[in-house]
Amino acid sequence: MLAVKGGGEKAFGMHSPDAIWRIQEQLRERGVKYCIGAYVDIHGIPKAKVVPLDHLEQMANGSERYTGYALDGLGQAPHDDEISSLPDLGHIIQLPWEPKVAWMPADNIFQGKPYALNTRVA
Repeated sequence: MLAVKGGGEKAFGMHSPDAIWRIQEQLRERGVKYCIGAYVDIHGIPKAKVVPLDHLEQMANGSERYTGYALDGLGQAPHDDEISSLPDLGHIIQLPWEPKVAWMPADNIFQGKPYALNTRVA
């Protein structure tokens, strides 16, 4: 796991732009170009979104969304709003076999609050 300085959370999924910028710079110095935010579904299968490093701030603020109804086990109806996936910036791993990629676990949120069927907290 990377020891990334400045990645502390203020509240669930809330990171200051300065903290995110510091994380981006540290990752850039290590050669990272892409970030993966991943969660594991109820079947143990990882689901993820990959974004360029320059998009990390948007990702950390919930830009990566899933249609929960289309994914088995998320308990949503067709008319429900999408679920956002927030990366855990305190647990970043630079992939040793692909050093230009940083992986981080993600938490699902729904309408700005932790989603009840998030496997990291269930």
